Amino acid sequence: MRSKTSFFNPTLFWKNITRFWPIWASYLVIWFFLIPLSLMLTDNDYSTYSGLVSSSQGHFALVTVLRLTQTTVPALCLVYGLISAMALFSYLFQGRAVNLMHALPIRREGLFLTNYLSGLAFTLAPALAVALITLVAEITLGCTALYSLGIWLLIQVCCTLFFFSFAVFCAMFTGNLLALPVFYLILNFLALGLYYLCDLVLATFVFGMSSISGAVFTAASHLSPGAYLCFMNPASVDVDFNVNHSPLSPSTQNILSVTFQGVPIFLCYAGVGLVLAVIALLLYRARRSERAGDLVSVAPVRPVFQYGVALCAALALGTLLYHTFLQIVPHNGWSMLLFLLIGGALGYTVAAMLLKKTFRVFCSRFFLGLAGLAVVLTGGIAAMELDLTGFERWVPASSHVSAVVVNASGMLGSNLVFEDEEDIQAVLQVHQSIVDLRQEIQEQLEDNYTEFYLDLQYTMEDGRVVKRSYQVPSSTHPALVQLTQQVADFLNSPGSVAAAYSPLFQSEDPLRTIEINFYDLGEDYLFSGEDAQMLSQALKEDIQAGRIRVAYTGQSPTYYSILLTLEYADSSAPDAIQDLYLQPDAQSTLEALETLGLGESVDTSFSQSS
Repeated sequence: MRSKTSFFNPTLFWKNITRFWPIWASYLVIWFFLIPLSLMLTDNDYSTYSGLVSSSQGHFALVTVLRLTQTTVPALCLVYGLISAMALFSYLFQGRAVNLMHALPIRREGLFLTNYLSGLAFTLAPALAVALITLVAEITLGCTALYSLGIWLLIQVCCTLFFFSFAVFCAMFTGNLLALPVFYLILNFLALGLYYLCDLVLATFVFGMSSISGAVFTAASHLSPGAYLCFMNPASVDVDFNVNHSPLSPSTQNILSVTFQGVPIFLCYAGVGLVLAVIALLLYRARRSERAGDLVSVAPVRPVFQYGVALCAALALGTLLYHTFLQIVPHNGWSMLLFLLIGGALGYTVAAMLLKKTFRVFCSRFFLGLAGLAVVLTGGIAAMELDLTGFERWVPASSHVSAVVVNASGMLGSNLVFEDEEDIQAVLQVHQSIVDLRQEIQEQLEDNYTEFYLDLQYTMEDGRVVKRSYQVPSSTHPALVQLTQQVADFLNSPGSVAAAYSPLFQSEDPLRTIEINFYDLGEDYLFSGEDAQMLSQALKEDIQAGRIRVAYTGQSPTYYSILLTLEYADSSAPDAIQDLYLQPDAQSTLEALETLGLGESVDTSFSQSS
């Protein structure tokens, strides 16, 4: 009679539960203090909340429990997933222990699944117990909130499935107990760390780049689950309420609805966790017992580990060294390459020594691999410095641009938004001038401070959004002086100023109020109604006639001590309040102020400013 294959061993399961009881017991105690005990100790204050909840205890049960799922649940599962994996699979890291376990009459599948289910029980069983205790406490206190408690328990299940599975997955790649937490924590944050390092290098040396695209950041965030789930709050708790004010009693918050946003994200990570668990099982079946003690136990992964450490060391250490010696090296990518090679060589050597457990790693194969690393780093820097991708030279054709947003330092009003072909063409002319002078700009930036920055955001006809960001130095170089004046003329053109103060032109009576501040005189005046309408009409005339400037780039302007604060009638607009400095040639506005009786203050302010 053929024996039956068992994939679960009850004896081993209960042995794990009793042997590692401090893990699940401490998890139970933490959540007991955080939820049911805190709920019972919450002051039953009926004067604060109303609506869906009638007390502080009700608010805790409905809102606070949900908020614990945003950071606290993922953070604790991150830690306890690692601890559980280290405890349950600790035998894999010692030769005698792994040989003993594999000599038992239990198939590897049975060992793996029994230990895996034990690890899930370490956190899910305490979570279920806390949920039941909390439910009893809520029923006793009259503040039952099944929705919040159910969401909390669901997020516990999802986070446990992912983080514990991820820790077990990492455990299959190493034979060293101390290496497991290092691999696990690094992989939880690696993608985001690499993103920031690459972003720093590219933004420093690639002309026109301010940062890597948002899509890359989003991908890096999702591939860094420790950072994404624990610190970036992918879930949110939306509380819709209004405040009731009463002269005879304290104000109350009338809670209308409470919703939790983000369950699909956690469900996706739970699904990924199950996939990682299956892969870990397959790796465990093929794992060689004699690899116990090795830093990396899977042979094909060893070169990946070595080159991965080398590249990470090159970026991290190379960036640190470059900024440390920034004052004594040329500010270009070739200087950065030197430090990248130093950091990469160090990381490559250390990784080789760790893998081979010896300092004697210097052989022909070692130097061949090191040369390959140097070629990769050199190729990357060469592509960046020689602009092999054409990124620095790129200026779009006007026929491919549907809109452009312009922002510059020293500019009042809002960002400039252009959709007309003529305006877009004017922006492209400025952009082309900057690109043509990129060599001079980069050279002068090493010895001069930044005169101004200019950010351009193109919306292409195919829907793509392309960004460029430029710094132009303060320099006596004739070409740069001319460029600075070109940018200033563009920003102060009537069309640009009208775009900066577009709410003024959107209705016949756009202003609710306009405040005039005479800083030097210490005088403030507030106008509304017909007076504000008259002033808005005068401002429109000055803007259209080119007598109002919003950017002082490339000039040594007279200090203007008269500030106009415009509050628009549409208070919900993003730019509902805008500032504008009054200038001596704003003829229409000056006449309007004189009509309002402020002519003497205007004359005094301008005479003092000059």
